Amino acid sequence: MYFPYLRGRKEELLAVLEAAPVLRAHNNVVPIIEPVNNGSKRISRLLDLGFEICIIHNPSKGEFVHPASLPAPIREMFAKQRAIATLRTTPNTTADGIRSFAGRFSRVAFHIAAPPNATALRAIVEVNPTYVIFSDHSEHPSRDMPRDICVRLDDGFRRQAKNQLYGTRPEELTRFHLDEDRRFGHFGDYSIVGNHYPKKGGGQPWSVALHHVFQNGARKSPLIVRHFVSDTGGFAGAAAQKTLEALRKLITFQRTAELLSSDNATPTISKYVELDATSHFPGLGMMKRLAIRHHLELTSTVIQ
Repeated sequence: MYFPYLRGRKEELLAVLEAAPVLRAHNNVVPIIEPVNNGSKRISRLLDLGFEICIIHNPSKGEFVHPASLPAPIREMFAKQRAIATLRTTPNTTADGIRSFAGRFSRVAFHIAAPPNATALRAIVEVNPTYVIFSDHSEHPSRDMPRDICVRLDDGFRRQAKNQLYGTRPEELTRFHLDEDRRFGHFGDYSIVGNHYPKKGGGQPWSVALHHVFQNGARKSPLIVRHFVSDTGGFAGAAAQKTLEALRKLITFQRTAELLSSDNATPTISKYVELDATSHFPGLGMMKRLAIRHHLELTSTVIQ
């Protein structure tokens, strides 16, 4: 199973909703949503579609950094057993805290964002969680923790401080779907966003970079990301022109990608082609949504 970690912003949730026909058909994607703002209506729509979702109960980013501040609709999702209440652990998380959390909800998960002490880790095993999600910098599961509940969450996206710094060389995004680490039954990542949470938008772009995931050959090969950067630069603005420049490069490469693997031809590609053919700029938010959507559709297809 694939566990994409999403911050719960509008474009990220809409990416999952628009990818739903592919994801639900394969039934192999469990979104982890950290609610940074009130996107409860979109989350509810995902639940209505049959998605199993882990919702972070104690977000570290955004408007709801304390569980008591979570909006009522999200709290109701836990109470009505619609979503899996997920506790993000810290070094201060105690065994009593683990047991107390598990006693409040019928289905729980734990995100080992920072490892608690050994006693707390043993308590996690004792409360029989649905999933335990390990960040790439955290401890590995113990022998007492069943493999089929363990998720390895990695950030393979090499984010740059400025768009113009992204190179043209392909970079490996993930290979954990190849079952190289037998301690984990599942894997996840932060898609093409990376484990990065900007408080505000980036303003007018000096350059536009589109991040595109593809598979370089057979299904038993890693997922790769390429960056397509606009040519026009040296000034802020002209987002439409710069986006269409980058999009034309992506479309040209996509023809090669589909020769490498037919899986690379996701439903999202038709939208890219339409935008390129009509020279239409839908906004940078939509471009981000399409990149995430394509990545979700591709990953779900590759691991089916």
